[in-house]
Amino acid sequence: MRPADVKGLPQPHLYKQGTGRSCDPSSAGNATQVAEARVVRPIVPATAVAVLLLLPSALALTTPDLPPYPLREDDAGSGRDAGTGPATAVPILPGVVYRGDIHRDLYHQGIVPGDYADWYSFDAPTGALLDARLSGLPGCLSLWDAAGSTQLASSCSLAGQEIRLLLHVGSAGRHHLAYSGDADQTYFFSFALDAIAPEPARPALPLPHDDAGSGRDAGNDPREAVPVSFGIAYDGFGAGPYDPADWYSFPLSAGDRLQVQSTTSLRCDELLRPDGSSAGPACSESYTGLGLVTLLDLVADASGTWTLGLPLGAPQSYRFSLGLDAPAPDVRPAEDPTVYLDQFDHPQDDAGSGRDAGNEADAALPISPGAVYRGEEDVMTDLSDWYSFHAEAGQSIRLPISGSFVCADLYDPGLVQVANVCTFGYSASVVSPGWVASSSGTWRVHVETVVTQTYAFALALDAKPPALPAPVGQL
Repeated sequence: MRPADVKGLPQPHLYKQGTGRSCDPSSAGNATQVAEARVVRPIVPATAVAVLLLLPSALALTTPDLPPYPLREDDAGSGRDAGTGPATAVPILPGVVYRGDIHRDLYHQGIVPGDYADWYSFDAPTGALLDARLSGLPGCLSLWDAAGSTQLASSCSLAGQEIRLLLHVGSAGRHHLAYSGDADQTYFFSFALDAIAPEPARPALPLPHDDAGSGRDAGNDPREAVPVSFGIAYDGFGAGPYDPADWYSFPLSAGDRLQVQSTTSLRCDELLRPDGSSAGPACSESYTGLGLVTLLDLVADASGTWTLGLPLGAPQSYRFSLGLDAPAPDVRPAEDPTVYLDQFDHPQDDAGSGRDAGNEADAALPISPGAVYRGEEDVMTDLSDWYSFHAEAGQSIRLPISGSFVCADLYDPGLVQVANVCTFGYSASVVSPGWVASSSGTWRVHVETVVTQTYAFALALDAKPPALPAPVGQL
């Protein structure tokens, strides 16, 4: 943002420290008054004089040392701030990955109004397919008309997921993309017309992908779908915020009966016709097992290449299958709670017990303070682990845990959840604050994760928790 862009802001008052005189030339006439004030000798105690003499130095130590404002910005390589409306929008071109910065609450002190949004402009012909992508912290990306008065589309992210707009432009001419961030951040974005927008800069995915045996990640866009066949149960993996969806393609003729099964974590799968129109979402259906499954059964009303989208939302392993004029192969996990996990070539050994920690509170596995434990979870068959320990009223409870997007919930003896702690990221560690036990008895810890992995945790009572090993993460 240039200085000229900052209108109506209160100008800073500059003072020479310790003199009380303004550097503003208009205050020069006060010099005599200041000089006269210096010859006055008020009768005050010596201690008060010392305090007054030290006061300027004390204030100098507590005054925030702020750098100059406005900051030097270079949104989309423009050498300036993109502005907060169409009048100051920065022109951009399709097929380029751009970088921008937002300073929503500068230094989080409210001293200077922040840079809460950035606007960009581009021209598009009537009917062009716009693909706009943005990678950053939580925020919203929106499409506006030439005047910036009508919002044509909008999409938001919560946990730093990639934001994507995909729609046909209704009229020719100038359009605007606006990004409103919820925090100070650097973001990356791109757009394309009648093409796939370049992928914005992002952290590398934590694991090599082999979705449906393709040797790659199934694309986040229907045009990047992995081809699949009927009658096969496929495995895939969603890497979380930077892998928001996996798309698969297959041929159908009008009149074909399609059946689909997919394991899911509370999401709705999307089926698209060859022309890109939606054939309707299929949402999770609960059943009496250890997971959820999506079931879809329909008769195709068009011939061509259909696509199935699995919006992931959070890191997770999943399984899906297609049936053509026949039932889709079963992808439901085994319903026997004692089943060994397919992805572990050994029985579970949660907290060194030689078994799986119970999936319910009344089957919790006992643990002791001061020890470092490991546990395993599989999003296909083992969605939670419960542990128990004894605590006396007044004791401080601390729960360090490490893993990828894993949470530990603390329950009191009455099975009321009183606190929780989570890791937000891949192979991350976190130590809870000290919670004070409100009553004596058996307390419980409920561990949940959204990705198949080994996690580490510990328990401390009135003590410093032990250090955890480096997180193992996904398996």
